Amino acid sequence: MKYIVGDILSLKDDIVKIIAVGFGYYTVRSSQDGDINYIDEKDLKPINITKEILINNEWEEIANGYYKSKGSTFLDIYYLINGKWQLMFKHKPIIEISYIHELQHFLFGMQMNYLLDYE
Repeated sequence: MKYIVGDILSLKDDIVKIIAVGFGYYTVRSSQDGDINYIDEKDLKPINITKEILINNEWEEIANGYYKSKGSTFLDIYYLINGKWQLMFKHKPIIEISYIHELQHFLFGMQMNYLLDYE
């Protein structure tokens, strides 16, 4: 499976959050009406990281395109020209990412228990 519980993705004209992973499907909750649906992976689309998403989730803009996590003194992210974001740990580049769920996976792996807001 490509996604994990807690991932935020796009489904048609809605933003959904994965609440369970099954065999060949995901259980998602709609941000529009709270409905729960069972969805095939091919119907889900990743959401690009944006400045607005970072700011709404307590990342502080330090300089143009450079953000610092308010939840960690060691975590920064900055926008690259190629449309990707460079995630930094203790000011050292560690990974290039593009999508919200990729950032969520990194934070989950670091046991930072950081949830992004999707509403």
